[in-house]
Amino acid sequence: MKQNRIFQRALAFFEKLSSKPRIDGMEITATAVKYAFFEGEEVKTAAVKLPPGTIVAGKVADRGQLIAGLERLKGLVMPPRKGGIFRVNVVLPTSLVFTQSFLVPNVGPQELEESVNLNLQMISPIPKEEANMSAQIVSEHDFNYEFLGAFASKKEIDSYQSALSETGFAPVSFEFQALSLARFMRKTSVVAKDLVLVFELSGEGIDLFLVKEGNIYFSYFRSWQSIQGNAPAISKEVLESVVIEEIRKVLNFSSGKFGISPASVMFLAPGFEQEIAAIVANVFNVKSAPIVSAQMKISPIFYATAGAAMRWRDDRENSTFKAINLGGEDLSRAIYEEQVLNFLSLWRGIIAGALAVLLAAYAGGAIFVINQYNAVNADTKAFRPPLDQAKLADLINKANSFNATVAELANIRGSNQDYYSPLRHVLDLSIQNQVKITSINVASLTSPVSFTASAPSYDAVLAFKNALAADRMFSNVDVPLTQIITQSNNSVTFSVSFSFNL
Repeated sequence: MKQNRIFQRALAFFEKLSSKPRIDGMEITATAVKYAFFEGEEVKTAAVKLPPGTIVAGKVADRGQLIAGLERLKGLVMPPRKGGIFRVNVVLPTSLVFTQSFLVPNVGPQELEESVNLNLQMISPIPKEEANMSAQIVSEHDFNYEFLGAFASKKEIDSYQSALSETGFAPVSFEFQALSLARFMRKTSVVAKDLVLVFELSGEGIDLFLVKEGNIYFSYFRSWQSIQGNAPAISKEVLESVVIEEIRKVLNFSSGKFGISPASVMFLAPGFEQEIAAIVANVFNVKSAPIVSAQMKISPIFYATAGAAMRWRDDRENSTFKAINLGGEDLSRAIYEEQVLNFLSLWRGIIAGALAVLLAAYAGGAIFVINQYNAVNADTKAFRPPLDQAKLADLINKANSFNATVAELANIRGSNQDYYSPLRHVLDLSIQNQVKITSINVASLTSPVSFTASAPSYDAVLAFKNALAADRMFSNVDVPLTQIITQSNNSVTFSVSFSFNL
């Protein structure tokens, strides 16, 4: 059961991410297969008759005839889509389904599913191993929930599912006629919020169910076979007595369960509307009215089929315990797997499309750049400015003259002697010995150099002379004694001569 919960959550996730497929309504009865689908807000219908003996007591008696009928129906629904898959919500024959209401304590969301499944197994009229069962909430109270449970033979549902799959129909869910008709009445505002008894005459028998605020609280079915017995036909008197008897049973059940009788009776009985209305009015003194929808312009025989097509248009109705699905866990798994495949297929297409767009954009950009490059290249090659030979010759002469001047300057600079380094060395020695040079005479670095200077004392002069003489850059250092003169502030002026050793 936990797996089923996982499937439901996964389905909801994939439905949000992927495009939602169209799910139509199909109703299978003993006499016909009916079909309804939406085009926008308009309902389209189709039907094919089934030969007698195809469906007997709700079971598939002649599989070949059923498959042939489904093939004909598929051609009527949408001929251009031959070979395609039609997803459907299937309305099973009423005689195949059993219903039972029950109460479950409000035990919390985690334990509710287990409690409901346990109750279904306990009240099932079919052995649990052989049954598909499901339930939906019909009312919620402070301390408990009221559920309507439905049961059907797993073997018989599998036979329908097999025939449908073979003919290209993919059943998404299985339900019963009263459920589909009640949904149609709720969606088209046919039924009031008060408790209403719905009475239907169909090809299989008499179907009665109680509806309140659009939910089924009780469903009861009696087949024509049980009414007819061994008689060759059902007379009008027998029919009237059976109708009175069955309506009385349901009214008595309603009074016992709810403490009130239905406010009205609504009926679907094509060809017998006046008779049913007269019986209800004369015998039970209850208001009655035929089921007629002003919104849907379709025959009343397709009301339940259209109700089946409405189911999957509202996601809220297909959450846990909001609608009965007799397809079983295998069908839930199949739906989950199909949704996964649809999801992967959708996003594979989206990714492939996006890559194709990017590739096309890249190719277009590359072609544009190549074309622009070729165009610019062609324009450059085609460009030929007018040529003035006189101006060209003048420019050549000026360029040659400029180059010659630059070469001469380079030669001159290369032939000049470097005065800065030797003289800077002399200046550094004078500063170190507290000597201040006042004048200097340098004809060239290869001829004797002389300069006058001052020093704070005679000893400083001697120290400066000794520094020059000890330096290998200088030779012939001479400080004439006659030219050493002591000043009034005890400083000394003197002259020096030497030669550079370069």
